[in-house]
Amino acid sequence: MRLSISDNRRITDLITDFTNEDWEEIRNEVERLHNLKSQIPIYNAIAAYHPTEFTALVDEYLSLSDVDYQVYVSECFWDLLMFRVTREFAIARYVNSWPQEA
Repeated sequence: MRLSISDNRRITDLITDFTNEDWEEIRNEVERLHNLKSQIPIYNAIAAYHPTEFTALVDEYLSLSDVDYQVYVSECFWDLLMFRVTREFAIARYVNSWPQEA
C-alpha cells in the first residue's frame, strides 16, 4: 500500500482531530513499547554509526555511567515511538474508514 499526498494530508487532519482518549490510547501503547526494551535500540545504532577505535569504550561509559546520556536517549526513544505510534494510529483509522470493496 502506498499513501498519496492526499492520503497524507487526511492522516495529518485525523491527528489534529484526535481526542484526549485517542492520545491516552497512543501514550499507553508508547509506554508499553518503551517498557519492552531490554536495551533501547538507539544505543546500538549510535555505537554502530561510523565507529572509531574509542567508540566501544565511550559507548560502555555512556550507557553504564552517564545518567544524563541515558535519560536523553530514553527520552529520544520515547519521542520517536510517540511519533511512530501516532501515525500508525491515524493510518489505521484512515484505512479502516475506506469504503470496503466487494
